[in-house]
Amino acid sequence: MPSETAHQVSTKRKLITKPYRAMVGAMLVLIFSSQNMQTVAITLIIGTPVKAPLILIIVGALSCGLGVGTLIARRDRKRLIILTNQKRENAP
Repeated sequence: MPSETAHQVSTKRKLITKPYRAMVGAMLVLIFSSQNMQTVAITLIIGTPVKAPLILIIVGALSCGLGVGTLIARRDRKRLIILTNQKRENAP
């Protein structure tokens, strides 16, 4: 009977710990959101202040940040691909 390789053992360990990581993450999100349920007023550039739960404002800011970061990363990746292709074409 062949013994398991180190890669097979690490893969099994990852599969076993994945659900526990998700549960811990979900519990942290629940604790964080329960601590930030108070209503706050946000004054935008124009208009009247908007009242919303703090957790919604935090999640909205996180979503905007992730969206902008994703767009910038895509743009940079496209630029890198274009520059790499140009260097290959110009190489002797």
